[in-house]
Amino acid sequence: MYTGCNMRQLGFTLLEMTVVLAIMGILASAAIGAYLASQQKGRDAQRKSDLSQIQRAMEAYVSDHGLYPAAIGSRIAGCGAPNYDGACGWGAEFRDKNGTIYMKQLPKDPSGQQIYVYLASTDRKQYQLFALLENKNDPAIATYSYICDTSSNPCNYGTSSSNATSAEVLE
Repeated sequence: MYTGCNMRQLGFTLLEMTVVLAIMGILASAAIGAYLASQQKGRDAQRKSDLSQIQRAMEAYVSDHGLYPAAIGSRIAGCGAPNYDGACGWGAEFRDKNGTIYMKQLPKDPSGQQIYVYLASTDRKQYQLFALLENKNDPAIATYSYICDTSSNPCNYGTSSSNATSAEVLE
């Protein structure tokens, strides 16, 4: 006869399963949050690197010509055969009228939703470059009035020629 005293539990109770699922949900949320934050930081690092590469191209250009390239809108002038004085799209080749290539491909923002902004003074002796960083905790973040994305968000990261600052308004 079976008395039930020696019965072994062969499964999990609903409460145990609920606790395990809740713990797994918490861990998944933390992992997804950390993953998304690392993705933002990676794109921001790419933006900073892109602006640094553009700076090196600008210094090579000024070394050859004595002046920085003009700005057309928020882009660099140096595209479009035969004169190479049209606005360069981000992702296009940047060269001068003599055929010297300064960048085979100007970098594009890694998100595809944002643009870089290039400004040059009217005398072309100074320039500024701007981007929009996603990580709002980045110590390099500042506030600028230039628009860097399709949603009208202002740029928050800038760099410039050595004789200018990102904060000043170029004349």
